[in-house]
Amino acid sequence: MIGFRHAACAALALAFLFSPGSSARAAEGSEPLNLGYIPANSIYWDLDAGIEEGFFKAEGFAPAVIANQSSPQSMQMIISRSVQLAITQPEPLVAAINHGAKELAVMSAPGDAPDWFLVTRPDIKGWADLKGKTLGFSALKVNEFYLVRKLLGDHGIKPGQYDAIQVGPTPAKLAALEKGSIAAGVLFQPTGVLAQNQGLKVLYDFAQIKHYPALIYVVNRKWAAENQNGIRLARAIERTHRWLYDPKNHDAAIHDVQKYTKRPTAVLDATYRLYFVTDKLYTRTGAVDTAGLARVIREMVTNGELAKNAVPPPSAYLLPKAIGGLQH
Repeated sequence: MIGFRHAACAALALAFLFSPGSSARAAEGSEPLNLGYIPANSIYWDLDAGIEEGFFKAEGFAPAVIANQSSPQSMQMIISRSVQLAITQPEPLVAAINHGAKELAVMSAPGDAPDWFLVTRPDIKGWADLKGKTLGFSALKVNEFYLVRKLLGDHGIKPGQYDAIQVGPTPAKLAALEKGSIAAGVLFQPTGVLAQNQGLKVLYDFAQIKHYPALIYVVNRKWAAENQNGIRLARAIERTHRWLYDPKNHDAAIHDVQKYTKRPTAVLDATYRLYFVTDKLYTRTGAVDTAGLARVIREMVTNGELAKNAVPPPSAYLLPKAIGGLQH
């Protein structure tokens, strides 16, 4: 397990300010709201739009994006208080809390299902072709890896019959695919759609896995309770989700996310449809699926990340509704 507190300095050194048009320092009279996430991924559309449409500002926040490279690094940043909101796959958050970071809690979730594609090089025709190959992930102790490992097992490919390596965020995984250094990688959107448009093969669409909060938004409990920070932030997130689901905001939504992801309009339009029209992967309000979180925790036991006799209920990880927790 990563020593989260000791790694905080490394996270601060790697983090850099990304947000165009926003400042790391809060404007006078506004509450700082540093958001730790990977701007290239469209799953954080609510954060992009919340910044660009002024929804965070309307609640008294001065938002800024602090880019990171992985879920473990995101957890380091929230523990070190360099961000007020951290985005992570659930496993690093559960592990951090179980190792003493009781001040952390899940506030929200952008989606109820993963928006990922398992993308392969053109020479990979099916699951059997992955035997003996190298697969790339953003990290190796996250659901992204565990889900692929299970899928491989379901198709007769056991651990040890392939190599799994940590490559980095989705753009790095796409670059590794294009160079041929990995045979397959889990690509988050909109890069998954981009890769598909470029002729790479989508071997598996993770949207089939319903009621599975693959990414969660994490805050410090004390911070959320102060000055109604959690309640105001939850209000802004809910407002943004309603705004994104309104078809009349389609063009503005595309413009907002394009500013951060830098992807073509056609790719983002296809991603918008996955999120809000056809698959409806995005949550309506930003609320966490508590049953889905319980499922993730059970799978952590199966994967050996939690002891069977010490499994807290999902409520142990959730921010109370009274201070801004969004959950259903």
